[in-house]
Amino acid sequence: DSAKDDHPPWILDKAVCLAVLWVIIVTIATYPKITLKVINVVTAAKLIAVSVIIVIGMIELGKGNVENLKVGFNGTDLNPQNWGNAWNSVLWSYNGWNVVCILLGEVKDPSLLPKIVGLSLSIVTTFYMLVIISYHTVLPLEVMNNPDVAVASAVAEKFLGKSGVVFF
Repeated sequence: DSAKDDHPPWILDKAVCLAVLWVIIVTIATYPKITLKVINVVTAAKLIAVSVIIVIGMIELGKGNVENLKVGFNGTDLNPQNWGNAWNSVLWSYNGWNVVCILLGEVKDPSLLPKIVGLSLSIVTTFYMLVIISYHTVLPLEVMNNPDVAVASAVAEKFLGKSGVVFF
């Protein structure tokens, strides 16, 4: 397999990751204001990418392409243990939830916290649901269930061609 032959040795991958990690740590420790600006830029980029996926899905819905949505929840595993494992994976993969208590001490007006949490959860949930609907509208379930397929990249590739994969 020529793709495996072209891949650098694992030690090089680890070294690059370690170097990037150290750059991030030093930047955070030395330049916190720059770090916040970088976080804002990265967050904006993520929201733009998610918005593009949502627009692609809505365009497909507007065209009447709902055949993939008709599958619904067919084949859903109803085993409670698997559902618990899934929720645990979600909580740990979106690891921002456990930082709320740490950040609470930094909020200037804690009385705004319920509004902030409610608004942010509403926004994130809306984006999440729209992205999932877009995925299901654009791609058949068999493609999404394939572990070798990056779903967002597959959606982007379908509409933006090979160049879309670069951004997703």
